Parts: sequence; structure tokens; C-alpha cells
Amino acid sequence: MNPTVLITGASSGIGAALAYVFAAKGYNTVLVARREDKLKAIAEDIEHRFETKAWVKPQDLSVANAAQTLYEQLIEKDIHINVLINNAGLGNIGKLAEQTTANSFQMLQVNVTALTELTQVFVKDMLVQKERDLANGVAAHYKIMNIASLAAFQPGPNMAVYFASKAYVLSFSEAIAEELKEANIGVTTVCPGITRTDFLEKAHLAKENLYTEWVSQSAQEVAEEAYKALFDGKRVHITGGVVNSISAKAASIVPNRYLNPITGWLIENIGGGKDVW
Repeated sequence: MNPTVLITGASSGIGAALAYVFAAKGYNTVLVARREDKLKAIAEDIEHRFETKAWVKPQDLSVANAAQTLYEQLIEKDIHINVLINNAGLGNIGKLAEQTTANSFQMLQVNVTALTELTQVFVKDMLVQKERDLANGVAAHYKIMNIASLAAFQPGPNMAVYFASKAYVLSFSEAIAEELKEANIGVTTVCPGITRTDFLEKAHLAKENLYTEWVSQSAQEVAEEAYKALFDGKRVHITGGVVNSISAKAASIVPNRYLNPITGWLIENIGGGKDVW
């Protein structure tokens, strides 16, 4: 019986790329996003190309209790998750005073609340499944991948809520990684830099420039790195090699009073038509 991975934000970008990476490794996939038509197209392609099952679960994660609803739908069909990937995320550029409270609430609901609730409900089920596997002599693995961002390592003027939400993802994930260590449920936080998807178009970061062309990765490259990091047992993985690693390290060394003006300018001026996950 194939293991099963659940991926949020699976209709495009990193989420869709992860679906193909896991399906190629023999995983059944549960694809979650708002855009049912895109999910169906991906699911049909996956089932055509790989000998795996792909379930489509259209769900708006900004809606209250979305995580519990999704969990109950899967349990009703006796679908249990081996790997949970919290990839869905929202972002918007602009000063906080220029944003609507509705946009900020929606961003926090998806980036923070839904991620937390999904992790909580599926971890509980994973723990039950592990006990059952042990009793039946079954060897199975259970893992969680949370997609944060380079944004997790510093404040982000002009994207204040988004950057803060990714800092939450990193802190939360590192904490539960320690909590779940004895249960042997691995938790990996993946921190991509600029990624070539449609996310930044939606966040109104649509400027092309040589810097973003140089440092950006494709969604496929990020997905392949993320998969390897998960099964290598890494707790935190910064994708994109030395440039992004240096950026994250600099954020921990340079005082925020110097870093914040630079970050704010970069977001406003060379955010770049890409995805900053």
C-alpha cells in the first residue's frame, strides 16, 4: 500500500511541484487548494504518469475550521496521512496602514491559523497510526514539512504581516520538531528564497530585474531540495545554496535598525515578479 502525502497550495508553484516529486516516489497525493479545476488537471496528469492515486480536495483555508473539515473528510474515506506538507501561503506588498484588515486577517488565517490547525489534527492522527503500526508490526514513516521563507529570519517593512507569519512558521515548526522527536515524527521547515511561481504576481511584486533572475529558483528545484531535506531529517533547510544561506545568517548578525531600511527598499524596488515564499 502506497504512503500518502497531503499538500496544501497544490494547484501551482511549489505545491504542484511537490505533488509530482512525491508521486514519482510512489506516494498517493491529497491535493488541497481553492482552484478545483487546476487541482483536477494536476491529479489527472499524476494518475496518468504514475501508478499512484491523487485525490482532489478543494478547500479555502482562510475559512474558519477548514482544517477540521478537511481532516474529517479524509477520515470518513479512511485516508490517513503519512506526510503533511503545509505549503499554502498568502502575501501582499504595501505598508500596513495601506492594507485592509480583511487582507491581513486572511493572510494570518492561511499562513498561521490553518497551518497550526492542520498540523495539530494530523499529528494526533499520526500518533494513533504509529501505535497501530507498532502493534501490527508495520514499518511506516510519518513526517511534516512546513514551508516558511527567508522572510522568517527578519522583519519585513512593506510586507510586515507576511514576514511575521513566516517567522511564526519557523518558530512553531522548530518547537514541535523537538516535541515529536521521541515519537520519531520528523518535522522539517523549508525556507525558500525567491522562487519563480505566480505568488508574487498576486502579492503585487511583479518587477523583473537581473538580481532576481540571478538568485531565484524554479518551483521544481525548490521541491526537489525540500524532499531531500525532509528525508535527510533536517529540521531547517534554506533552499538555493550559499546566497540564501548568507542572507539568513546576515539577518541574525546585522542589527534590525540597519537591516530594516534595506529590506523595505528591496521589497518595494526589486521584489521581482517571482515568489518570495
